[in-house]
Amino acid sequence: MMAFEIPMRVAKQLHGISIFYKPTGYGSNVLHDKLKVTLIKQFNEQLRNQKLNNINQLNPQLKLNSLSEKLINDEFINRQKSLYNKVITEDDVRIKIVKHLDKSTSGIIALGINRGCSDARLIANSYIESEYVIRGRLGIATNDRTPYGKVLEKSTYGHVTTDILERCLSRIEGQHRTVLMKSCAAGLTTDSQQMFERIAQNKLRPVISRSHHGSIVDSLILNIKLIDFNPPDFELRVTIMEENQIFLRQLIHSLGLSMRTHAVCSQLRRIRLGPFLVEHALSYNRWNFKDIRDNIVACQPIVEKHFKTLLEDVDFEIQLATKYS
Repeated sequence: MMAFEIPMRVAKQLHGISIFYKPTGYGSNVLHDKLKVTLIKQFNEQLRNQKLNNINQLNPQLKLNSLSEKLINDEFINRQKSLYNKVITEDDVRIKIVKHLDKSTSGIIALGINRGCSDARLIANSYIESEYVIRGRLGIATNDRTPYGKVLEKSTYGHVTTDILERCLSRIEGQHRTVLMKSCAAGLTTDSQQMFERIAQNKLRPVISRSHHGSIVDSLILNIKLIDFNPPDFELRVTIMEENQIFLRQLIHSLGLSMRTHAVCSQLRRIRLGPFLVEHALSYNRWNFKDIRDNIVACQPIVEKHFKTLLEDVDFEIQLATKYS
């Protein structure tokens, strides 16, 4: 008689990190729930197809020599059918989000699926860079820092020039760079060779202390550039660590005040999350079993390379934290 594998192996094909492009209109928690429902539905469709194929291989018309052999064969078929009545439920699919996005923000988001949840947790707890494209609008202040909130105040913006805007951005970047250098220079002087090498390699990271849990720094801007200015609208590219979308909208509001006007954030889009770029992400119409499985395979070398780099940074930081604690 043939032995058949329980088709739960279908679900086990999805283990790892997968990258998605989230549109505006719902938060990352809704994406989490939508994706889980989609995967469970498609998992069970795969299982049903596999059940039919495997049960069709069970031949109840075998020429058997005795009644006992026929009874054994019938019992075997019934047992296999009962095994294939298993379905995948929510408890069989685990999903972990890396760096949430709110309802009004679009862009890439990383999800750990099943055993990939542990990798997602490590990535989420590390100091990874994110890159955003932010559109702002001058001359208005609202209660939620977006153009759709309640208008609190309006102001003129004709005096704002490209030069004024870039000077304000340079000042913001310099303030955050000073904070970053102080936080990552525990035990290092800013003119030391090790500090110079980390700056040259773009490896400035806050030192992780063993005595602390979670993040010990606030949002840190690594780079901020003006990429378009067409009053009243402007567009920025921001590289940041430990960010949240509330901070970024408040940043635009504060930028407006520093230019003696007001500003709101009209669009927020994440175009990079650590080593992952927009081209790695699955668009909404590709959220299906096959494409997610292929995306996990494609992202695996990127994840492994990131962890190798992360381990090198952590070893360096732990040495500093241990030496100067």
